[in-house]
Amino acid sequence: VTEKQPRIFWHYLCGNDWKALSSRRVLSDTTRGFLTPGIVTLDIPDDITKGNKAMDSDLYWLRVSARGNLDILCSLIGVHAHGACVTRSDEGDETGEETGEETGRTIIERAKIALPGISRISQATAFFGGRQKETDSRTKDRVRERLRHKMRAVTPWDYERLVLAEFPEVFKVKCFTNLSSLDKDAFTHDFNQNLILAQRPGHVLVVPVAGQKSEVLPGGKLPRLSRVVLERIRKFLSRHASPFAKISVENPVYERIRVRCRVAFTGRENPGRDILRLNRALWEYLSPWHPEGYEGRFGWQIRSEDLMAYISGRPYVTGVTRFSMLKMTDKTRDWYGLFDTRDPFYTGEASELIQPFYPWSLAVPDTHHTIEAADHVVPEEAEPLGINTLEIGTTFIIDR
Repeated sequence: VTEKQPRIFWHYLCGNDWKALSSRRVLSDTTRGFLTPGIVTLDIPDDITKGNKAMDSDLYWLRVSARGNLDILCSLIGVHAHGACVTRSDEGDETGEETGEETGRTIIERAKIALPGISRISQATAFFGGRQKETDSRTKDRVRERLRHKMRAVTPWDYERLVLAEFPEVFKVKCFTNLSSLDKDAFTHDFNQNLILAQRPGHVLVVPVAGQKSEVLPGGKLPRLSRVVLERIRKFLSRHASPFAKISVENPVYERIRVRCRVAFTGRENPGRDILRLNRALWEYLSPWHPEGYEGRFGWQIRSEDLMAYISGRPYVTGVTRFSMLKMTDKTRDWYGLFDTRDPFYTGEASELIQPFYPWSLAVPDTHHTIEAADHVVPEEAEPLGINTLEIGTTFIIDR
């Protein structure tokens, strides 16, 4: 990978002391140092013991730690023992039906032939690396694209189609010419948060968006490609581009959008249920992976009147007022950004429009929206966000 990879240290508990596990006892590591999901095979020393006072005495204990830039490591979703990687075989399967590769549902529940000593089998992760059988329409599209770019990355269109054809895990990709996100001097912002780009001739920034194996629910993890996949994309493009092109591949910056409003619902007996319904509807409308709404496009703009019209159009909503939007930019270049459409601090007046902070940003809905239920609504302007309404971990963040 291009960035310096953190060092990984393994330890095991012997008595009440942690002992270092020699690197020679790490027999294999398909995670490449926890940069991507995979299987780590260890040779456990004989002196590992139970009956320890430091941890649960009925179990053996392993510990793993890292030193360095931890931001490039994968997020921890789960740890499973006795893992194995299996490969799907299409031998004798001519149905062409959709498998769990697209839906993310678990389809491996038991072995075809009983395995001695194994009582239960479960699928720990979704399938990866596969693609569906190519249709006649997709074959024609692929041939037309191949005849146009001839496996050479020259224009932004060429870069994007090459990536989409080679990497099925990519949902969408955008190529920015004369731009590099790794160069700290490549972009700045003025006082009004308007982006000022510095041209970097010869640089190419490719931003792939990870596809979804299953539906992203409110509060769920946003998909990002691992550093291993990003490096594979960079090396692939380097083989088909000019040797003078300086190519960098980065995940998009996700900018969270939160709606603040007061809403009157048709039914007054259960406003909590209606708030949950509206929260889910806003999540689907703003999600880049949902077929409706703003979808996953770069260079997006979100207007207040569009969202207000969408909320008012719900059959269980009779009115909406005190409407505003918040935009939260996650930590990039060691800082966080918070923008309120009703705060005149930036522009001198309230804004009805939210735009991306970076060209390679994508708008995603926040985990929940600030929705108040009311018996009836009257036209009122929303108040700017104050410190008394900030939430720790979302809108109120103190960085070190």
